[in-house]
Amino acid sequence: ELQTQALQSRQELRQLSMAQAANEKQVNLNKFQALPKVNAVLDAGYQGFDYTFDEDQDYWLAQFSLSWDIFKGFRNKSKTQQSRIQGDILRTQHDQLAQQIQLQVKQAFYEVEAAQAGITSARAGVKSARDVFRLIRKKYSEDQASLLELQEARTRLTQAELTLNIQTYNYLSRLAELRWAAGKQ
Repeated sequence: ELQTQALQSRQELRQLSMAQAANEKQVNLNKFQALPKVNAVLDAGYQGFDYTFDEDQDYWLAQFSLSWDIFKGFRNKSKTQQSRIQGDILRTQHDQLAQQIQLQVKQAFYEVEAAQAGITSARAGVKSARDVFRLIRKKYSEDQASLLELQEARTRLTQAELTLNIQTYNYLSRLAELRWAAGKQ
């Protein structure tokens, strides 16, 4: 589902799709350049020496022209072929980018799963360190454990809590990467 969403919303794919559309327009433009061009011009106005506008001073001019570049046919054919090749290159780039995005989403998803497992493990470590600290603190209050053991248990608890915080940060970072890879901004 995330891969499908990424393929629909990633900007890079949109840019390549726009480039493909522009290339198709270029192919059509190159095809039509080989056709003859017909021009028609109609001109109407007044001509005379006085500022009187009557039937004797008006004029009409119609002009038609046909132009055809006969000797540019192979150049237009070559341009059309170049545009088609460019279109094939753009399609290949689009397909490669789509595969790369799908792989990126899949990898980001697995990294999020691994980070979740790291959080679960860190929580278990905190619970274990907390239980050990509680037990040693109780022994210390009954003079059955030394201050060194109590400090060591407290250090282990602090390290376990820091590890949990680091794993949580790692998870949130991986989740942000997954959201970006899936196209959710």
